[in-house]
Amino acid sequence: MEQYTKGLVPEDYTIRTNKSDKTAGELFKQSYSSLIQDGGAWFKENSESCSVVTTLLAGVSFATSSTIPGGNNSETGKPTMKFIDYFDEYNGTYSKDKLDEMNDD
Repeated sequence: MEQYTKGLVPEDYTIRTNKSDKTAGELFKQSYSSLIQDGGAWFKENSESCSVVTTLLAGVSFATSSTIPGGNNSETGKPTMKFIDYFDEYNGTYSKDKLDEMNDD
């Protein structure tokens, strides 16, 4: 932040001091030191919370994108909705007969 403000004001303003022989930067740091520390702690706490939420969202997104609708048969491992027409549409696989039927309509 200090480098940004130095570019905004003329150079001779940054070296000027007050009656106590302190520059504007020194006064700011002295006056707002507790605010700077509190802001750093707040930022760290919120970034940790955002990391947890992001991890949960990524996990749920992966689980829902890789799960077959209706689940699998526990004995055979095959999808339980294999013979339902909507499953093929979801899965993106169409047999040649189904494609022909769709083209005839």
